[in-house]
Amino acid sequence: MAKGRPSKSIAETSQPAPLGRPCEFSEDLAALICSLVANGSNLSQICASDSMPSRDTIYRWFRLFPAFSDDYARARECKGDRRDELIDADVAELHKVQQLIASGELDGKAGNAIVSAIRARIDTRKWQAGKEAPKRYGERLELAGDKDAPLTITVKRLDK
Repeated sequence: MAKGRPSKSIAETSQPAPLGRPCEFSEDLAALICSLVANGSNLSQICASDSMPSRDTIYRWFRLFPAFSDDYARARECKGDRRDELIDADVAELHKVQQLIASGELDGKAGNAIVSAIRARIDTRKWQAGKEAPKRYGERLELAGDKDAPLTITVKRLDK
């Protein structure tokens, strides 16, 4: 301690560091998040970075900034389109493996295990694409019967 100078504690001389992750909304950060999502990342991966806001912050931004929410929805649809491309690649791989099995170049038992794994991957990607872009890839319900006839609903009572 120097003579004639009052001593200051560390708390008085240093500025407190901001707590938590950055949470200031900016158009650039919103565009980066949407770009990452459109290219295949999910919020868990994005928010794992210390330079990105938390998931709760991003959800709050969806409520506060409707344009960001709309852009994010479009990015998820693009992600669904990207998954469609991956499905095409998986189908091509499936056909190659099936040809190797048919020609005898690949053992049937091992080949069937590979085929099952590829089919599971394709089904998973289809399901994910249906959730990310439901209008384009989601399940479609079809009603049976005469489309010009009115829809009738019958309620049956189950008594003991």
